[in-house]
Amino acid sequence: MSNITRAELEEMRRAAAKIVSIADQFRDEYTSMYMVIHDRLVNSWVGVDSDSFVNNVDSVRYKFDNMFDTMNDYARAILDAVERYEEQIREMEEAARRMEFEAEMGNREDLI
Repeated sequence: MSNITRAELEEMRRAAAKIVSIADQFRDEYTSMYMVIHDRLVNSWVGVDSDSFVNNVDSVRYKFDNMFDTMNDYARAILDAVERYEEQIREMEEAARRMEFEAEMGNREDLI
């Protein structure tokens, strides 16, 4: 495997880590937004409009949770692909070493 390919695999790992980091920031931001709405806004804004707003906001929270999960699933898929590719490379390298060893042993038998 060439150095360029190894660098590309490492870049994929960094991209996956960045996606996880962005997902964490996203979760922190929307959690903070919900805290503001439920802890501060609800206490200062009372009535039907307040209740309607809070209910509307709460009704879409699952979408934020799903986005967070999707981002993490995507990062995991990238890492899984990198791991599978590296495993295939290791298997091919091992097969090549075995073939070299067998060829070398075959050449030695000719010398006997």
